[in-house]
Amino acid sequence: AGVSESAALDGRAVNIGCGVRTTILQLFNAIAELMGKAGTEPTLADPRAGDVPHSLANITAAREILGYEPIEDLHSGLGSTITALTGRQPQGTGGTGEVVSGCH
Repeated sequence: AGVSESAALDGRAVNIGCGVRTTILQLFNAIAELMGKAGTEPTLADPRAGDVPHSLANITAAREILGYEPIEDLHSGLGSTITALTGRQPQGTGGTGEVVSGCH
């Protein structure tokens, strides 16, 4: 960050994400597909107090202060992460027809 961004941040935390709501099940299915395990059924349990049913990063501050704009959707970002962590290309192609998440 440049000097003006650093001053504007002044210790503030900002969310970096795609800005699109993603459920835990959508996240599971995307990771399973990319790991070559499409169709794997998750083990589901009743929700517990404090469980987060979905995630939606409010990226307004990142946009306003840092000029941040997402360039990858969830699926491609997970694929990049899998490649970086494992050194191999993800298995899935995203061709399930289901929109897992996308950036605006």
